[in-house]
Amino acid sequence: MAISDEDYWDEVEGDQDMEDKRATEYGGEKELAENRGLVWEQCEDGSTWVILPPYRVSMPSAVIHFVGGAFFGSSPNIWYKSLLEGIVEDTECAIVVTSIPVTLFKNPLQHVALSRKIQRQFQTAYMNVLEDEYGPEIVSVPVAAMGHSLGARLLVVTSTLSPMKNTPVPQFRSYILMSFNNFGASASIPGVRQLLEERKSLDYNGAKQEGKRQRTTGWGWGGGTEEEEDDWKELEDILRREADRFRDALTPQSQELEFYPSPAQLWNAISQHRRYNISQTLLVQFQDDEVDQTSRLARSLKNGSSDLRYASLRGDHLTPVSVAGDRNGEDWLRLPTFSSPQTLLSKLVQSKSSHKKALQAMMDLRNSIGCYITDVVVGGRNAQE
Repeated sequence: MAISDEDYWDEVEGDQDMEDKRATEYGGEKELAENRGLVWEQCEDGSTWVILPPYRVSMPSAVIHFVGGAFFGSSPNIWYKSLLEGIVEDTECAIVVTSIPVTLFKNPLQHVALSRKIQRQFQTAYMNVLEDEYGPEIVSVPVAAMGHSLGARLLVVTSTLSPMKNTPVPQFRSYILMSFNNFGASASIPGVRQLLEERKSLDYNGAKQEGKRQRTTGWGWGGGTEEEEDDWKELEDILRREADRFRDALTPQSQELEFYPSPAQLWNAISQHRRYNISQTLLVQFQDDEVDQTSRLARSLKNGSSDLRYASLRGDHLTPVSVAGDRNGEDWLRLPTFSSPQTLLSKLVQSKSSHKKALQAMMDLRNSIGCYITDVVVGGRNAQE
């Protein structure tokens, strides 16, 4: 049966074939961020973490719910570690980090169900971890959410849904949306193809200078072996096959292979039906982001009730992503699904994120978000008091 634009936000809550139906429990593993005094508390579901500020902080300044992008959001404790720990250091907030099951080989289409799931994970982690750690006074701390790419879309979907009933967790006061995009299922993982194109360009320039296929400048990636080149081709083939599979199947009679809500449904919910219910919003757009739709989102929210702030920063779609590496320099080996293409993608991200321009862009982003949390999320609470 066809589903109208108006219907999706009033659906009865349910997982709708989501795999993991377990509630988040307190009592998982703890990891101390080296030399930072920050604690990563992993919940028992294995897909939710809570980053606590240093022990000297008696109460977090704010509670932030973070959701990452396609593929990278599946292991946010690795891909977004540098950004999130920097924000906690700068603002003394606590961050609840929920992963999403979107990888090179898996892409759930039911975004209403996925949004509900990560919303429940956040609420359960809030009650079982933060209330246990800080007591009932934690409810006086402002709550905000932060998303990157697909994570930003899922947060916007959440904002348009009917409120969940019987939850003691405070409502979100603010959203921080980085690199928002509302493309359909036929799109590939945002930012990855741009990374591959940049790598090809650097390889080509290196070949012209050296007379052989070897990079000598840029991100510092050395000449690849024949086996590595085969793996790069496999990664590109995976991305192309996934995009072609959806693109070929998407016809007027096969809407079941599109995201739900579809891009059109979500745009209508925001601009026509005014379902977006977040009072304060920071929109972050990167100047070299080829897949960003933040400007359209800003126009759609312009006449709504949200207090909009806008940050245009240097960088690209994957500026929030990095792989700092552990002491052995191989942090990506901790990824739950290990394959040669994923390993090479991890190496490429690590090489890019260690470049001077990328480090500067990451610092700009960290400073902008930190100032917003301090001045608006926390400052707004203090002004009201």
